[in-house]
Amino acid sequence: SAYCETCASIGMVLWNNRMNLFSKDAKYIDVMERSLYNGVLTGVALDGKTFFYVNPLESEGDHHRQPWYDCACCPPNVSRLIPSVGSYIYAANNEEIFVNLYLNNEASIDVGNNQITLKQSTGYPWDGKIEIYVQAETKSDFDLNLRIPGWCGEFEVAVGGKEISRPILENGYVKVKRTWADNEKVILDLSMPVKIVASDPKVEANIGKRAIQRGPLVYCVEEIDNKMNNWDDITISSENKFTISPGKEELDGMRILETESEGQTLTFVPYFAWDNRTPGKMKVWIDYDE
Repeated sequence: SAYCETCASIGMVLWNNRMNLFSKDAKYIDVMERSLYNGVLTGVALDGKTFFYVNPLESEGDHHRQPWYDCACCPPNVSRLIPSVGSYIYAANNEEIFVNLYLNNEASIDVGNNQITLKQSTGYPWDGKIEIYVQAETKSDFDLNLRIPGWCGEFEVAVGGKEISRPILENGYVKVKRTWADNEKVILDLSMPVKIVASDPKVEANIGKRAIQRGPLVYCVEEIDNKMNNWDDITISSENKFTISPGKEELDGMRILETESEGQTLTFVPYFAWDNRTPGKMKVWIDYDE
């Protein structure tokens, strides 16, 4: 019965972006990214034509996106935010650049008296490998700060083909301090295992339950993929091992997760993509066997 309004997730994105600009602390981008990928994107269908006002974390199969609402703040709000995502990727001042979001893009940024061009190439959020090409008009001294998401326990950073052996984290960023020449390549490789995560214990409805997350994405189970399972008896435990498979049809280009539960295959799909296929039950929080 959680309300989880799409506009509230958008507000969370805006607030945490400003808190990051104020503090230079990546923990705010962690919250922003989680809200962006899971709270905002679920508010619009994959074809962009229908919208959720409320985003429940469990459904009996009777909650669906609508073309419009009498109180129509969410459809235009999410339609406004998605084209603005480019403004949240980087932050900069006269001495440093912060890379906050990872996605394919090209940007020109003024650092001091120099114009720096950054090009990202990545399969994120499905893949944790990010390649960043740094182009400087003249040799430039500035710090490139790479965000290491809070969900990432292991990572590697290489510059110009040489791995940084002991990268130092400062407020959630790895600081690469050097004199940059033209067309230098930075490779960041983020470990992206499947994680079984618990809610804050103050949320009584989630006591004894767990959610599944990989990278920045929260996953859910939908009835269409799990027809053979007894819906009310679906459980997971710390023993569950997950396989990662490519999505098909409406989920083409995504990654789905599969595990064995009670001798049957249990399939998880990204939460933002739910209710885009055959209508049915859905839940994020799964009963957990201690």
